[in-house]
Amino acid sequence: MSKEKSVKPKILVIEDDPDFRACLEGILAPRGFEISLTKDGREGIERYRSWKPDLIICDVVMPEADGYEVCRTLREEGVTIPFLFLTGKKRTRDVLLGYRSGADDYINKPFDGHVLFEKVKVLLARQNPLITDS
Repeated sequence: MSKEKSVKPKILVIEDDPDFRACLEGILAPRGFEISLTKDGREGIERYRSWKPDLIICDVVMPEADGYEVCRTLREEGVTIPFLFLTGKKRTRDVLLGYRSGADDYINKPFDGHVLFEKVKVLLARQNPLITDS
């Protein structure tokens, strides 16, 4: 069943590795998402404030502000959109820090693009039922 008007979800990617940013854009943009790419934590916070995305995908280890700080800062500002960590930090301690900073989910690198896409769809659908399947 298709809806008459679909909403094009906006995803903010905060990732310092340019190749990885391009990879994420290549996975998500063709599936109907509007993507904004930023290279560090501070830029990511500012882009959130000006662009108001529907979901954030964020690395942990970055210059200016790490992903935990980005997540905590936005949550303290009352931001409730889904926040997904996508990082190489795999230790249990790191995952727990991610959730404790306010993340909705945590995926380790390397990752499967299909799994990422499904997680993004689920998080977006919980946030806004008007967002259709991409």
